[in-house]
Amino acid sequence: MVVQKAIEKIKSMPGVLKAVELTPEDRGNIIDIESKHEGELVPIENEGLKQCLIRDKCIVIFKNKDFRPPPSPTILLITEDGTILGQEIISDDEKEKFKNDESYKMLSEEFVLFKKNVEANKNHHAKEYFILPPIDFPELYEIDEITDVVSSSPSTKTDEYLEKKYDLKVDPKIASIVVGFSIKK
Repeated sequence: MVVQKAIEKIKSMPGVLKAVELTPEDRGNIIDIESKHEGELVPIENEGLKQCLIRDKCIVIFKNKDFRPPPSPTILLITEDGTILGQEIISDDEKEKFKNDESYKMLSEEFVLFKKNVEANKNHHAKEYFILPPIDFPELYEIDEITDVVSSSPSTKTDEYLEKKYDLKVDPKIASIVVGFSIKK
């Protein structure tokens, strides 16, 4: 019942193409896929997805460009001591701010480096990695029985697995998000 309420709430959001509850088999397959990142120049840690998968319930959302932007960056470049070296740009206002300030370096239209932190890390030689943090998904807090909501974007390989499993054409214009939540006791 609670999961169905969550799915209906999600389906009512602009840009949602499909929303389904993940099966235990899906969760296991996602863990397997996400654990295989061999050969990466900079390792990726999908902390957000790990947090989703330990919740009571998980829903995968397939979305297009009409879906709302995330409330915070979905990818960060950090050091092992927690210093943020760079982050995803999530709004046009941020993009303008970063473009016009010389203390930032635009790595792409969607990602910025913090020059001061990058320079400081050159002296410390701390290990760097990308982290996909847990992202808030406030819409589900409107459902009384739900608590501890987090969301995350899966890796490209997991995204492709989910699109195939749930009968969507693998398409770069479609992305998936996993939302995990617990049910109040």
